[in-house]
Amino acid sequence: MGGTSFALFLGSQRSWKRPALDQKAAEKFQEQCSLYGFDPAHILPHGSYLMNCGSPKDDVFEKSQALLVDELSRCSLLGLSLYNFHPGSSLGTITTEQCVDKIAGAINHAHQQTPAVVT
Repeated sequence: MGGTSFALFLGSQRSWKRPALDQKAAEKFQEQCSLYGFDPAHILPHGSYLMNCGSPKDDVFEKSQALLVDELSRCSLLGLSLYNFHPGSSLGTITTEQCVDKIAGAINHAHQQTPAVVT
C-alpha cells in the first residue's frame, strides 16, 4: 500500500489495568518500525475509551488519571512522542469549567511524569 503511518491502541479497551509492557517487546516494536520505514513521529496511539479525565466521579477520575500516566509511559517505552485521546466529559453534572480544570490537572500530572509525549 505504501503507507508510512498508522494508529494503534496501547492495550485492551475493556480494562482499567493492564500487564506491564515488556521491554523486549517494546524494543522489537521499535526495530520492526525502523525496518519497515515507519517513523515514530507518524505513529499515533489512541487512548482508551474508558478514560474520562473530566469525570465528576472521584473513582473514575482517579482511574482515568492513572491510565493516562500508564498510556503515556507506554508511548515513551515504545519510542513514540504523540498521543491522541478523548480527554473527558462532565456527564452534565459539573460545569464545563470544572470539567476542563480536572482534565488540565490530569494532563499536567501525566506530563510531569512523561514530558516527552505530546497529548
